[in-house]
Amino acid sequence: MLEPADLFPQASAAASPLYFDPAVHLVANSIDNGVFHSAWMSAEYAVALVERGSAAEIERAEAVLAAVLTCQDTDPRSPHQGNFRWEHEDAAVEDLNAVQFVLVRLIPLLLARSGRLSPPLIERMEAGIRLGLDAIRRIDVSPIYSNIVAQDITNSILGGQLLNAPEYSRRGLAKLRAWLTVIDKSGIPHEYNSPTYSFVCIEALRKIVVLSAQPDARALAQLIISRIGLSLALRLHPEMGRLAPPHCRAYYPQLTFESPPEAATFARMIAEGKLPAWLETVQNNRPFPMMVSETSDSEAGVVISSYLDADFSLGVASQELATQSNRFISNQSNVFSIHYTKEGAPRPGVVFSRYLINDKWLGDYRTTPSRTSDHVFRDEGSFRGAQAGPRAFGLYTSPELDAWSRCTSAKAVLIWNRAEDVDEIWINDAPIRELPIEVPERSVIVIGCGNVYVLVRPLERSKLGLEAPVRIVEHRGCLVIEMYNYLGPAKTFWELANPGAFFQGSVRNGFYVEVLGRNLFESGKDLVAAFARGQLHEECDEAQTFDGVKQRNWRLSYTDEAHELGIEVDTMRWAIQRRWADGVDLGFPMLSSPVAIQARSGLIKLGDARLRCGSQAAWLLGLPNADLWVGAYHGPEAAPFTLELPAGRIHIERMEAGLVVWDGGHVVIEELGLQSAPEVVGAKSVSLGPPAS
Repeated sequence: MLEPADLFPQASAAASPLYFDPAVHLVANSIDNGVFHSAWMSAEYAVALVERGSAAEIERAEAVLAAVLTCQDTDPRSPHQGNFRWEHEDAAVEDLNAVQFVLVRLIPLLLARSGRLSPPLIERMEAGIRLGLDAIRRIDVSPIYSNIVAQDITNSILGGQLLNAPEYSRRGLAKLRAWLTVIDKSGIPHEYNSPTYSFVCIEALRKIVVLSAQPDARALAQLIISRIGLSLALRLHPEMGRLAPPHCRAYYPQLTFESPPEAATFARMIAEGKLPAWLETVQNNRPFPMMVSETSDSEAGVVISSYLDADFSLGVASQELATQSNRFISNQSNVFSIHYTKEGAPRPGVVFSRYLINDKWLGDYRTTPSRTSDHVFRDEGSFRGAQAGPRAFGLYTSPELDAWSRCTSAKAVLIWNRAEDVDEIWINDAPIRELPIEVPERSVIVIGCGNVYVLVRPLERSKLGLEAPVRIVEHRGCLVIEMYNYLGPAKTFWELANPGAFFQGSVRNGFYVEVLGRNLFESGKDLVAAFARGQLHEECDEAQTFDGVKQRNWRLSYTDEAHELGIEVDTMRWAIQRRWADGVDLGFPMLSSPVAIQARSGLIKLGDARLRCGSQAAWLLGLPNADLWVGAYHGPEAAPFTLELPAGRIHIERMEAGLVVWDGGHVVIEELGLQSAPEVVGAKSVSLGPPAS
């Protein structure tokens, strides 16, 4: 008989209720598809039991830990020896991340609480950990997989320390340095702005700060924690408590706010010391409205932008997370989303985009049998976007439209997750009171929802058949704008096969959007009129068959009396050629915002503050109204570091990496390789040194 498992420290540990199954001594997850016993959730449960520490709880924890070890592949003939089955029910190792998720719980448990466990069990656990570390070394996960490389680093550094096997720790520290180098090519980790996996990275790295005996590892881990934490602090909406989009990966319950607010997790981490306390000051003293832009993959051209205003946030990625071809990971990006407030509603509203083929919807895709079918709302398109403030272009194609798979419908959609939030719809200057309705070409749509108006102008798009309408419909409780490329009998598309003898460019679809407060207009009709005073430019090069060299560019821009926004995409390669706003190329900023900047220039200016350092990745945060300033240098080359502030100055002769916090005149210096005393002028107090273990 299943028993409630109520000891999970994280409220979002699972999407479904968790139970303890005394028959197998593992945690059970009961979903619509059956009951599954998770190895890593069971390890988490055991940690919580040991922390509680009563005799009965220790007895149960030992049984759980022994059961977790039975999920490990110990066969020396196996290519996955040392890894774990994700669930007890799995016939073989499939999810290669299982070893990371299990060991990142077992290793800190033995480092911190081994005195509460019996010697025979500790011996078994250490043997399993050694096998697991060997599996981690063989897997050698790429730094593009941010949350897993963070766990790889943590397991290796701490596992080597636990087993007195320095070869593992050396590998972990080298990988930590290498990951920071990869991050610093862009600004933030590849797995950008994830409501789940940003916090997974922080949790893993914090274990290094708390438990590692290596000062270098502690300092670098804390530096990455601070940088990820800053990115989150800048994007948490002050009223909604939600992480402003876009999100590289956000499961559907997070996308639609059915999970606890990210601000609550953020506050808990600050209270527990997992995030620096100064980040709370950042949260509480940012200006609004505010635009934040960061690059997560400069080589692939991935930039994320978020605009936060009092009643909404709008987020757009230049493209989806496309680093892995894997049913568990890919097609989960929320590349375009709007969060908006509504008085009296139980939670904020959401608008998000998808490309859908054959009318698939939430529930038609399941990543794995042990996860619910409403876990992922799969996007079957490939996105390119540009944003400036509350304005954005969103462009879609779909690599799944081809000459292999038959298709009856293909469309880009904008989805309002709660149709009941919508109380005003306009098509051009006409109010709409009944749905469904077909929208004439080149029409402007305005949706009034909550405290915002959302203006949508569907763009000219590829038409793959006689029917390719634009429609507004209600579907499963959502309001949906459907922009079809095809609607008709089942068929393949020879002209979209690439490579192929007929290919003349990817299918084109997309929209222009503006989000504005409803208090700015008498009605949606007035917003339509305001949009009409500007000019939308749409142009695509003439059709030509691809020869492997030619481009066929699609150029789009909207200009009004105050602003211009544009994007150009080569449809042959579905590659952004340029993005611009107000005559300026949007580029690939490491971090751009009114209160924080990151660059590799050697000199960063922010208001009256100056950061002078080596020409490596560095960032500067400034909130003069709170007298908070933070300067960070990521290295790795040691260089002079000088932080010049309105009320003081900090100079370090040579800094390898670290950060300096000025908080109301109190200075904290967390620096790697400090060789001489820093020169500090104007401070009330000074605290030195990397985080202590």
